[in-house]
Amino acid sequence: MEDRRPPVSRGVLALTTIRGSALGLNLLTSLALGRVLGLAGYGAYIVGMGLATIASTVATVGGPTLLVRDTASYLALGRPDLLRGLLIRITQAVVGASIIVGAVAALLLLAVGEDSNVDRALVAGAAVVPLFSLAILLQSVLLGLERYAAAVTPNTLVRPVVLLALVALAGSGLPPEDAVLLHGAAMTVVIAIGIRQLVRHLPVSVREATPAHDHRVWARAALVMGLSRGLTAIWASVAVTLAGVVGSATAAGQLGAASRIVVVVLVITWAANDAFQPVVARLYAAHQGTVLQQELTRLTRRTFAASLVVSCGVAVLAEPLLSLFGTGFEAGATALRLLCLAAVIDAAAPANMTVLLMSGEERGGVLTAGAGLVLTVVLALVLIPEHGATGGAIAHLAGTVVRNLLASGWTWSRLELDSTIRGASAAGRP
Repeated sequence: MEDRRPPVSRGVLALTTIRGSALGLNLLTSLALGRVLGLAGYGAYIVGMGLATIASTVATVGGPTLLVRDTASYLALGRPDLLRGLLIRITQAVVGASIIVGAVAALLLLAVGEDSNVDRALVAGAAVVPLFSLAILLQSVLLGLERYAAAVTPNTLVRPVVLLALVALAGSGLPPEDAVLLHGAAMTVVIAIGIRQLVRHLPVSVREATPAHDHRVWARAALVMGLSRGLTAIWASVAVTLAGVVGSATAAGQLGAASRIVVVVLVITWAANDAFQPVVARLYAAHQGTVLQQELTRLTRRTFAASLVVSCGVAVLAEPLLSLFGTGFEAGATALRLLCLAAVIDAAAPANMTVLLMSGEERGGVLTAGAGLVLTVVLALVLIPEHGATGGAIAHLAGTVVRNLLASGWTWSRLELDSTIRGASAAGRP
């Protein structure tokens, strides 16, 4: 039967384009909400949305990553029964956990909170946790099926457009808690589209299979993947947080602005990893080590080239880009250039963590993510008080180097796969 999956390169291009467009849409949404809610109201909205994001991350644990990997690998192994069982169990577990987490958070806030904009926004954020979690699961399954546009378009493009329309209809005087609930309504649209796409793309063999289960393996993998995911998320933002704690608000503002700008470079690596996750799982499960190495090297070199070009442009325009945030931000130009360097180093081995997680070496992902986090925290505590935003950027750069050295070393020693730009002729050892 003809393979109708899109090539990896096309998937990366599609995801990069969609994510790039989403950056502009999210900016428009933020500007619209800022004008409608005002400074204090927008701050309360951000707090409520932050709770929804954190709580849904806790509730899903490593479920999304597990879904991407096992959707691709079970189809490659011809086990639609296990895939159907996984889809049922993980949906039950995550939706149930999301309802419990959201309900507990809402009850605690209602019991001890005050009747303020922030507290009401927090309660609204707790209420939409199940919607956030379910949307993430649907996206993960579609990624595992290598249906890239169908996976990310609803959440990255449709959601901000729907939210903008709802905010426009609500008009001025919109309370922040209602803005959070409107975001939940937009997520409902995302879920409806995601379910329709899943029905369209899920193979008939999976829909008709009698569910089989491997609960112990799934639980262990999800917990370890969740830990790796959490450590990576903390590492990505810890330097900015510490800049405000042990440095100054100015240092945190400069480093935070630099971190927002460097996303333009990082989006290329993010898209590459999103597209490559199911490919690694499928080829590894099928024992196609040689093909996996070839695809890995090709992806790495293309990702590095694109990231290098964009990073150089951002580094050259560091001062004017930072000045868009306001007076004084341009002093963080050195920090921005260091973050660009870190992004290029990351792009020299962009898929090492993905290879570990998608090939059953999630323990290596946890250890490398933890090592990078510890080094970043230690250096940030030492350097930020004296060097401000630049010190935080140096700490992040050092953590990036260590994470990539360890992760790339692990992929070679355990899997005989070269995940760096150098590439290798190894056939792999699935």
